[in-house]
Amino acid sequence: MNPGYTHRLYDARDRMEFVQQHYPQLLDLFQALPTNVERADFWRYLALHKLGGVYADSDVRCMQPISSWNAEHGHDAALLAGIAKRTLHGYTIEFNQFVMAAMPGHPVMASMPVVIASNFASSFLRGRAVSNQGLFHDAGVLGRTGPGAFTAALRHYNERVGGHWPINSTRADQLGGILFGTVRAMPKFVLGMGWETIDFNMTCDQVKQQVRPEAYICHQFFGTWKKQPEVATNLTYSGCAPGLRYGEQSSSSSSSSNGGGASSRSQGSGDTSSSNSSNLGSSRGGSTGVNRPGETGLPPDLAVGTASVLI
Repeated sequence: MNPGYTHRLYDARDRMEFVQQHYPQLLDLFQALPTNVERADFWRYLALHKLGGVYADSDVRCMQPISSWNAEHGHDAALLAGIAKRTLHGYTIEFNQFVMAAMPGHPVMASMPVVIASNFASSFLRGRAVSNQGLFHDAGVLGRTGPGAFTAALRHYNERVGGHWPINSTRADQLGGILFGTVRAMPKFVLGMGWETIDFNMTCDQVKQQVRPEAYICHQFFGTWKKQPEVATNLTYSGCAPGLRYGEQSSSSSSSSNGGGASSRSQGSGDTSSSNSSNLGSSRGGSTGVNRPGETGLPPDLAVGTASVLI
């Protein structure tokens, strides 16, 4: 389905070595995070910042060729982010990060260490960072390093480029996504499809055929990263190779002209995977002009940046 992409797998040691090699100044923060899943979260942002490409959890299936993603808009974005939750009035309140596609050096990914460090410090000041089970733990992880943190970074970027917040996800559904700066907010049914597998007990193939033929991916929400999950016994890797897949027991990065990472919050070491390509979109006629705020360091400010290589 995705010829030309290299699928890389990372275990816990690989992730540690990745941070040591490419972001040594962030190693203390990486090691200080209290759980494997939080380190897996942190790593996926760094992998996308360094390598670019596509990241997906191991319980995500690729339903459309990556080369077709955002094609209807002429591959006009340097980061694709899927809408996860919205209010009753149709306004976005959270983005998912179980699948992301980005150019190397994107300012949203560059800002993630700042967001996570702030969240981590705040948790400790409130005496809440050490909870390791139950709903409180899950909410803490989601907020400190997961979708809550990613959404905070996107909101900051949106404000810096003069966008409107919250995103009108009803309009995003109608338009097939909304562009702010170099980020395209993708409809939930395109880059976040999968709740149907739980709500209606359907397979991804059934959802695609009967409900969401336009979906790029299908997230099966196995939730194996949780301390007390309802673990699905039939966790399998999809026929997406060499494209989207990530897992706590295996991480990968697809590298071709497209790089990134995916981590499936599963039991064990928390390994993740990433689709890695240092020139996402070059095969589609793009150039490599990315405003990269520091190869291995944080920018002095959360620079907005632009990218001329498009997804």
